[in-house]
Amino acid sequence: EIIGVIWLGLIFRGKIKMPSLKNPLVLSVIVFLLVMAASAIFGEQWYRSFWGTMERGGGLFSYLHYFVFWLILITVFKQDKEQQKLLNVFLFVGLAVGLAAVAQKLNLPVIYETGISRATGSTGNAAHLASFLIFPLFLSAVKILSANATFAKRLFYAACVLFSAVGILLSQTRGAAIGVGAGIVIFLILSALKEQNKKARRLSLIFLIAVTLVGGVLFLNRESAWVKKQP
Repeated sequence: EIIGVIWLGLIFRGKIKMPSLKNPLVLSVIVFLLVMAASAIFGEQWYRSFWGTMERGGGLFSYLHYFVFWLILITVFKQDKEQQKLLNVFLFVGLAVGLAAVAQKLNLPVIYETGISRATGSTGNAAHLASFLIFPLFLSAVKILSANATFAKRLFYAACVLFSAVGILLSQTRGAAIGVGAGIVIFLILSALKEQNKKARRLSLIFLIAVTLVGGVLFLNRESAWVKKQP
């Protein structure tokens, strides 16, 4: 909120400009918030719809803060170099969160709430942990494929991918796991159809067939004990 006040002051002084409402992304987010506000006003429990809950937040009040913070980011960090630095900071945080989940599962005394069945990391909530780690997982994977990435940066991005994936598995959140699987399938389909490099297109097709076969085997054996005991 303090940053928001400073940001508004910079807008009024003409130092930065508000994003255009003609931007489809900005417009879609505003429409989403308006629909959410309408549901909060006319819903059964407007108080809970507006404020959310202590465990999950999720109320209109929280989403308005996220919206303002997003506006601050896209209006302040405009240069590609600045955006890349911000992205790397985010990925570093994602790596730390993934490491915290592993430390929690190993009962290391460096983090709280050890000795539990599902890792919650620094968030205190297994579902929140897994949902958050989806972003550094895919963003790091994209950065690994970047043409201008150095070997050291690729190692860092690979570590982000590894510990994000491990954190999601340790959280035992099926929704996040399904989301990751769907994201991988969509990526492989798009790569197989639109990738200009023939070798990359062929590899994408091979991986897509492999993922489809594994998914088919799991589905056909969904009543088997070895499938049911999986988290």
